[in-house]
Amino acid sequence: MEERTSRGVWPHPPLLYDDVRDHLIKIIEKEEWFPCDLSSGREGVVIQNTGKNYICHLLQYSAYGPQFGSRKEQKSFRSAKKAADFYLKWDLHLPGDMDSWKVV
Repeated sequence: MEERTSRGVWPHPPLLYDDVRDHLIKIIEKEEWFPCDLSSGREGVVIQNTGKNYICHLLQYSAYGPQFGSRKEQKSFRSAKKAADFYLKWDLHLPGDMDSWKVV
């Protein structure tokens, strides 16, 4: 932390929500899956680009692991912007803190 401060990179300015969302939109418009496909076993929101719409898969597993139950829901969006907003709100809880970065 001291080195960051001495170099003038700490504290860093907050990230703008719109900039984070715009970056995510660029990614999900060209990738079929973000951040991974459903076979990874990842909890949280996974976005699937079908070419016609964006499906947000919300996956939650039992505290004892996926073999003991899970909850799966899907929400479909026609625009990448709405899918990105859903992901940022429900997976990253933004605006707010993201790995020590403030997103406003």
